[in-house]
Amino acid sequence: MLRELFEVLFGPRELPPPMVIQLRDVELRSASSGFNFRFSCRVFSQQSRPGAEPHPSVYDVARHSVLQRAAEVAGQAELTDRDDVQHQLTAVLGGYRFELTGQLRVWADEVALAVADADLQAVRRKLDLDRQLLDWRHQKELERHERDFVAEMLRDPQQALAWWVSRNQGQVAQAADMIEPLRRLSDTVHGRSVPVPAAMSPEEQFVAAAETLFAPLDEWSRALLGDQLAKTLATFGQADLAALVRQRLDTPGLVT
Repeated sequence: MLRELFEVLFGPRELPPPMVIQLRDVELRSASSGFNFRFSCRVFSQQSRPGAEPHPSVYDVARHSVLQRAAEVAGQAELTDRDDVQHQLTAVLGGYRFELTGQLRVWADEVALAVADADLQAVRRKLDLDRQLLDWRHQKELERHERDFVAEMLRDPQQALAWWVSRNQGQVAQAADMIEPLRRLSDTVHGRSVPVPAAMSPEEQFVAAAETLFAPLDEWSRALLGDQLAKTLATFGQADLAALVRQRLDTPGLVT
């Protein structure tokens, strides 16, 4: 008699069978702004403490528990990552989660994640545009640095001459002939007044100096430096002179 009573009071108690509900095509926000996953699964809920006071809405508790975990995973992923997200959800939701202070355990299986084809194509186009915009900004930043570099090298005639010698180490003997052209380039780029001979306009002097400066370079280097010089001039408000430099140095614009 005592043994039977002991088993009733302290023996293992069989858990009730789990309850099952089906979720179909529930929208989950993705990291792709304005686009959602469609989520389906089977939700299981099981009382983990036999004899405990039942909750009046166990189904709602179980549904909320699963959707909360699913939303946390989906919200960190782009729509294009559907397959990876589905595998992750299967792993996460397949484990028990205790609710109601441990009275209810909840899990899910048959996880399925769907994406509308039109939404997927739209997200891919947006990602491609974002990458192109990033590349464009990077290219513009490089151009800005190049323009700043040219302007700095032409900050004064002495520095401009040193720069020219560093780029033409095999022609040091000709450096003296470059002093006047480099001075004109430096003064024009930085807006300093340039003495103008009667027979030649300031623009012609500048272009002639540039032609002399870049003459020893190969065709590609001459075009590249001419292009950057024209961009620098345009940045400083010398659009007409920049166009003349491009025309005379045959640099139509290497980067658009």
